[in-house]
Amino acid sequence: TNEEFFPLISMADIMLRPTWSDGFGISILEAFDFGKPVIASDCVQRQPGCTLFEAGDTISFAQTVERVLANYPKEVDSVKSLNRPDYGGQLLEIYSSFSQ
Repeated sequence: TNEEFFPLISMADIMLRPTWSDGFGISILEAFDFGKPVIASDCVQRQPGCTLFEAGDTISFAQTVERVLANYPKEVDSVKSLNRPDYGGQLLEIYSSFSQ
């Protein structure tokens, strides 16, 4: 359940999303909400703030993880300073429009 997943994100230092294909990636936004840097493959357009590596390239992946870990405090500050849209507020507006 979601109640079990959130503590895992909050305990992690970095969110890793090494996928070959992907959709929106809600877990990326959840990681950002916890102030966690995100490393993701470049298989699709990602949310601003993700650190990308070439999909399927394990060397690129390892180098990216090493780089983020080496600059971890700066990476966390970067995530915390992201100016992200209020997706929750946008969804509430959409759902509210249905009930009018």
